Amino acid sequence: MKHPVDSKPEAPGLNQESLRLQGRREQWKLLSLSTPAVLAVIAIIVIPVGWLFYLSFVDSDGQFSLQHYQKMIEYKSYARVFITTFEVSLLTTLICILKSIVWGQGGVRPNNSLRPPGDVFSEQEAACINGLELDGFAEVRDGAVLLP
Repeated sequence: MKHPVDSKPEAPGLNQESLRLQGRREQWKLLSLSTPAVLAVIAIIVIPVGWLFYLSFVDSDGQFSLQHYQKMIEYKSYARVFITTFEVSLLTTLICILKSIVWGQGGVRPNNSLRPPGDVFSEQEAACINGLELDGFAEVRDGAVLLP
């Protein structure tokens, strides 16, 4: 038995066209929301880094030169600076990876406890957390806060 709403025939492709237009409008809305962030990244990161890259190929007279790269190879102090920079970067990356593994999920955990996912908070802990913004990291069910 057909539902009365379903019995009304629709022009072929009409719904597809409206869905396509709606999808295109949604894409433009999302693009307009991300545009300020993209412009900020370009202004704060891309332009300064690009300028420094350009300056690395220009000598003090403004002519194209590889003298800066030649100095980098000739002087050992440049090599030490590079090695130190990469060591610090590697150490920082390792610390961040270890921290994300240990504290994974990133949810709200009282007293920095390391509870397994799905663990239920006591009523007292739930009352303490209720004043916090959970931002979807935990689920409240029957007055208890569940970790994801």
